[in-house]
Order: sequence, then C-alpha cells, then structure tokens
Amino acid sequence: MPVEERPLPDGGAPWASRLDSLRFNLSQTIPAFAQGTFARRPALSSFLARRHPDPLGVRLVSRLRGRYGSDYLWLSVLGKPSLLVLEREGIRHVLDASPELFGPPDVKVRGMSHFQPGAVTISVGDEWRRRRRFHDEVLAVGSSVHPRAGELIGVVEREVRRFLDADRSIVAWPDVHALFGRIAAGVVFGPSADGAPEVLERLTALMRESNRIFGLSASPRLAELQERIRDRVCAPDAGGLAPAVCPHLEPGDPLPVAGQVPHWLFALKDTLPVNCANTLALILAHPDVEERAVRAADAADLSDPAAVDGLTLLEGCLQDTMRLLPTTPMLVRAALRDTDVRERAVAAGSQVIIHNGFNHRNPDNISDPNRFQPDRWEPGAWSYSFNHLSNGPQACAGREIVLFLGKAVLSRLLTRRHWTLRRPALPEGGPVPHAIDHYRLELGSQPVRA
Repeated sequence: MPVEERPLPDGGAPWASRLDSLRFNLSQTIPAFAQGTFARRPALSSFLARRHPDPLGVRLVSRLRGRYGSDYLWLSVLGKPSLLVLEREGIRHVLDASPELFGPPDVKVRGMSHFQPGAVTISVGDEWRRRRRFHDEVLAVGSSVHPRAGELIGVVEREVRRFLDADRSIVAWPDVHALFGRIAAGVVFGPSADGAPEVLERLTALMRESNRIFGLSASPRLAELQERIRDRVCAPDAGGLAPAVCPHLEPGDPLPVAGQVPHWLFALKDTLPVNCANTLALILAHPDVEERAVRAADAADLSDPAAVDGLTLLEGCLQDTMRLLPTTPMLVRAALRDTDVRERAVAAGSQVIIHNGFNHRNPDNISDPNRFQPDRWEPGAWSYSFNHLSNGPQACAGREIVLFLGKAVLSRLLTRRHWTLRRPALPEGGPVPHAIDHYRLELGSQPVRA
C-alpha cells in the first residue's frame, strides 16, 4: 500500500497515513481504554488477551517502522499529534527530560486525580520534586534491601503461610489476587492493619470510576479514603512503611500521604500479583529454570533479607517476565512546551509515545527476544531499551521493593508446594505469546515430597 503523502513536521519525522493511525487506534489505544485504564475490567481484559491478534502491538509497530523507514513516526492518536519514539537514545532523551519537558498526558491527570490527586506520577515542577523526595525517602530508593525489610518479610511469611495452609489442590487467579491484597495492606500499614480491607475496597471503587476519565465529578469516597489512610499510617500499632510516612503529615494538607499511598497500594495489590502470576507460569513452562530456582531458594535463609535479595535467578525471572509481558504496554508523555526529541521538533501539547510492547521484543535491543531467558538480567542493571519499571528521574520509585517482595513470595511458593501449570497452556521452553490471560490462571498444587 503506498504511503500517504503528508508534510513532515520540522525535524523530519514522517507522518503515518490516516489509515495507519486508524489501525493504531483500533488495535492499541481503544482496547487500552476499553479494558480499563486504572482498574482492569476482567471480562474484557481476558477476552482481549485471548482473542486480540497482537495485544502488545509488536507486529503492528514493526510493520509501521518498516513501512516508513524511521524510528520516529507521527501518528494521530485520538485526534492528538503523537510522536512514536523507537530509538533507544530518543527514549532516553524523553525519560531523562521528564517531567521537566515531558509531563503526564491530560487523560492520565483527569483519571488519577479522582483517586490520588497530587500523585507524583501526575506532578510537575516543584510539586513533583517535593513528592518525589517523599517517595525516595519512604521507599529507600537506591537500596535493594529496605531498612524495614525484616518486617516486610514477616508480612510475606505470614500471608504466604496462610495462603498455603488452605491446602488447595487448585489455585486460581482470585486466590493469588487476594494473597497480594493482604500483603499490600501489611507492607504499607503493618501486620496489625485493622480496617485495611475497607481502605482497599474504597480505593478500588474510585479506580473503577476513574476508568470513565471524562465526566468525573468529585466523590465523597475520596475524602473518606484520605481520612482512613491518615488514621492508619499514624495508628499506634502501625508498621511496615507507615512509621516513615506519619512524620510527613501536615495539618490541613492531605499531601504527600493521600496523594502517594494509594499508588503503593494498587501497585502491590493489582500490578505485582499479575507480574508474579505470569512469572510463576513462565517458570513452570521452563522446567530447567524451575529446578534451578527451587534449588537456589531451598539453599537460602528466606528469613534473611540479604539472602532474599541475593536470589538473582528469581529476580531475572521477574525482570524477563515484565519485559515479555509488560503491564504498561505504552508510556505516554505530553510536551509541556515547544521542544524536540533528538532534533525532531515537538510542539507543546503534542504527545510522545514509548511503546514497551515493541521495544521489549525488538531484536535490535535483545537477542532471541521472544524467549524467556532470565539469565540475561544483571541484578541492579537498568537499560533504556526496557522500561517496564521506567527509567530516568521518573523511574518507578518502588522498583527495588517490588523486586524484593516478588522474590520473597515466589521463593516461598516454589519451595513449599509442587506446582503444575494447568492453564494457560504454554509451550515448554518455546516462544512466549504476546499476552497471558492471568484471569484464567489455574495451577495444580501438591505438597512437596520429602
């Protein structure tokens, strides 16, 4: 099909044809909104994971890149000029200049403001710096072992034991999701987190409302959520991250607590279980990796934070799973003023798209990109080719704690039960599909034979 002639923006990045922009919107943008931007709609998300021919857009973006012969391509995304950036140095430029030059898109601000106004991820300027400092302090950014890691391991140990004591022969997604909901409450508020289930329920309800994005009105649930979070983080029996949060409370100011704690809660109760469930499924589909991971976990003192941190193979399993199956297939930024990306002019208000789905499986970035190979990950190393936890100043502040908790949970599951992957069917050692329907996850569980 001939490429539609359209004038190039300053800097020379070509425009996709209207038909190709339509293809991108129909296969990527609209399904992303439809399945829920902030709280997933299980039925539709499950359907798309199983029926969408290319849910992460790898084939589509590959064709666009070949058709236009460029790692920079202008698309019209829901009517907004959007520069698709595929070159690693261009990605580095955008992420390193965020949020000074590239801030959150309007739809993200609208939706997130409904359940976490003032969140660091939708902040810019001095407000962003203030809130990011809070994140960095409480989450101990840059430290692979959090100062309160011993207590966090205690939360994981208690909840995994409770989970396994149920002695289910079949474990499904709702069981895994419930486990991580309890872990999230314990990590953020401490083991004696009375009232935490109510906090999680209110947060989930607000996130579901936020999926509408447009036409949202202020909800009384938000003030109630903020009040309960403030009560929990300063409760006499508070533990986990809460004791580091409470001193930051200021009279009459809901920030940074009300703006940041909800993010930790949904990341731990919603995103981390997806990544861990997918990781466990891929490990079970690779018996050689499973054998090595079990052996390493068996040899470690799982009550010792340093030993958990040292489970490098499990960390590689988590990293390669998030590369292959990113829960955020696209990062979107909006230009805050007229600027450029590697000498390609970007007007204020235009969007910039970093397509994780394509970049993570681009053979220019990684060899044998569709294979699960956890040994390729060096602990503590981060590449701008792989942005499942982002990079630059806005890199996920919780990435160390997320990897630590993931290793703590997976190591206990692997050493205390024998697991079989009943569903979804994955080829043993073969190419990993572009999506796994974790909602239909089903694991066989049996006691470990002595």
